[in-house]
Amino acid sequence: MPKFINGLDLSHAFYRDVIRPILEQHDTELEYAAGLIGRGSEVLGYDDKMSTDHDWGPSVTLFFKYEDAHLIPMIQELLRHELPHHFRGYSTNFMPAPESPNNQVMTITTRGAVNHNVKPITVRDYFEQMLGWIPVEEIDVVDWLTFPSHKLRALTSGAVFHDGIGELTHIRAQLGWYPDDVWLYLMMAQWSRIGEEEHLMGRAGYRGDDLGATIIANRLVNDVMRLCFLFAKEFAPYPKWFGRAFTDLPMASTLTPMLQALQQADNWETRQSAYTGIIEFMLDQHNQLGITKPLDVRAKQFHTRPFYVADGGAVANALRQNITDSEVLRLFSLPTPIGSLDQISDETSLKEFASWRQRLKQFYQT
Repeated sequence: MPKFINGLDLSHAFYRDVIRPILEQHDTELEYAAGLIGRGSEVLGYDDKMSTDHDWGPSVTLFFKYEDAHLIPMIQELLRHELPHHFRGYSTNFMPAPESPNNQVMTITTRGAVNHNVKPITVRDYFEQMLGWIPVEEIDVVDWLTFPSHKLRALTSGAVFHDGIGELTHIRAQLGWYPDDVWLYLMMAQWSRIGEEEHLMGRAGYRGDDLGATIIANRLVNDVMRLCFLFAKEFAPYPKWFGRAFTDLPMASTLTPMLQALQQADNWETRQSAYTGIIEFMLDQHNQLGITKPLDVRAKQFHTRPFYVADGGAVANALRQNITDSEVLRLFSLPTPIGSLDQISDETSLKEFASWRQRLKQFYQT
């Protein structure tokens, strides 16, 4: 195995040095886009040597206009016969992994056609497969709520090496971040989630249920981290890279040791002290955004009990006052602000399979 090279750099060089010359030699007027976006740790820049064991290697996605779909079989066949068998020491030939046929692995070959991992597809088909959304349609509020955050991050990360049709760059810009009122609504829902459980951690620990209190503490850590992604206007990735991506956020250096102290506390008093520091920091960060009137950053006693909370419900109410979009306001006909798919479920299949999205949209529209 050659010396490891970042997968995004490998793919860019593969396009520049190999694929583009082949396509230009075939048709100098060919209209397409090329890049590496979507699935894969290399798209996020988190790949390493271990990543090379499956679905990694010289790979590029070629995007075509919907009306040029008939070109795709020809492009696939052209590349099968004209691509080299190796690039920068890595095989360009891929085969299904023996133990996992849905995964592709680099497989050494020296002659014959190449079973390559260059993927020609129309822009429309690509986004319909990834999001269950046709990119000629306007993105409405319910679309935003049912687009999984990790997919939005994947589709707006990576790189576009060439865009001769303009569609890909435009769509990535459309998906770049939530509209303002959707953003406020998501933060409102996240503070509500925190408000629902923050007092339960202390109560469980006070009663001697340290295991239960630790579970709630870990849920709160996850909720605070997700709120940090919203503060930073960055889409949160899926669990494998959630913690890694968090470390890149502006507030992570201050907050990480505080979150770890909460997780590692061995009694309810220590846990309460760690949580108090976290919520006062988060309330201060909220105020710095300037999206509501300034809030009191001090932790509040939960009624007469010896537990201190952020009062997430009060923060949510302050955010609600600044939401004016009629489509977002319609969501308040539901009993509580439940937020997006990522905030109501951690079920992988609901987020991974775009075919679920139309049913999920109905959930918000009833």
